[in-house]
Amino acid sequence: MTLLAIPRSIWALGLVSMLMDTSSEMIHGLLPVFLVSVLGASTLAVGLIEGIAEATASITKIFSGTLSDYLRGTAFGVFNLVSGSAMLVASVLAGWLWDQYSAPATFYAGAGFAALALLGFSKTLTGRSQGA
Repeated sequence: MTLLAIPRSIWALGLVSMLMDTSSEMIHGLLPVFLVSVLGASTLAVGLIEGIAEATASITKIFSGTLSDYLRGTAFGVFNLVSGSAMLVASVLAGWLWDQYSAPATFYAGAGFAALALLGFSKTLTGRSQGA
């Protein structure tokens, strides 16, 4: 299968996924600093939030690993490659925004990427319901 044979909806969902990964990764690395320095949260609260996030990620990995074994596909590998690339770019961009502008600039940029992802996802759903 060539890249041109992949349906447009798959490309659109891939782009949406990349934008969503970018927005979440921009915020994820800096969230503890923001919680403590700007919002005044205790380290206990940050630890609790991080613990819940890690537990959720671990549980999700168990199910996705089983599903990957069952489906025997390479889609999960491609997805993880794109996600990892988005994480790298997002981390660098978030650090640069935090350093050059301020903490809120990083979160506004993350929210902007999330909004773009939501817009792309809604556009994909609208196109699908119209038979595109």
